[in-house]
Amino acid sequence: MNKVEIIKHTFEELDKNFEFLTLRNFHLIPEQSSCDNDIDLLVHKRDYEKVAAFMQDLGYEITYDQGYEYLYGAVSHIHCVNREKDIHFDIVAGLYYRSLGNPQIFVGGFEDLERSMWENKVNSDACWKYEPSIEDQLTHICSHSIFDKRKVTSSYENKIKELYEISDKERLTRLFEMSFFKVASHLLTIIKGGDCANLFNEYVGYSRY
Repeated sequence: MNKVEIIKHTFEELDKNFEFLTLRNFHLIPEQSSCDNDIDLLVHKRDYEKVAAFMQDLGYEITYDQGYEYLYGAVSHIHCVNREKDIHFDIVAGLYYRSLGNPQIFVGGFEDLERSMWENKVNSDACWKYEPSIEDQLTHICSHSIFDKRKVTSSYENKIKELYEISDKERLTRLFEMSFFKVASHLLTIIKGGDCANLFNEYVGYSRY
């Protein structure tokens, strides 16, 4: 099988055995997926060990993050790699983000957003099968950009604007309040104004007050 066929086959086999969500970067899957452009999946914590063994049986090399600390229920990502075909599935058993105070620490505590993702997941006809709702996806991309990337890439900037325009604003506000607390309203104002590239600086500056 070529790379695209292996990726599609992997999704098919996962769907037979586990509940999962593909988190983001759908425009890259499967043709532009690679070891650098990994495929990010969310699974239930109860399946953490089983999905690693399952992916190994499918022929993937399994590795875990090294040199990090994990707080409030966070655990290492599971990296499932096929180096020959340039494929990388990055699997998480919860929504964990890096600490702003120390990027070597992954922090849990986003159970409300995670629960919303499972309850509102959207079936897709594409090979990745399942994706978050518009509002969950937007909240996650902003969280990922602020906490993990500490910047908003041009690709994410465009995606944030696109999702915001078609989102349910009332529901989005509730999700932002779950994830960003007192900064939620300010961030939504920034997004509404189109200045998404500055979300990280706005979050850091506002949250210090």
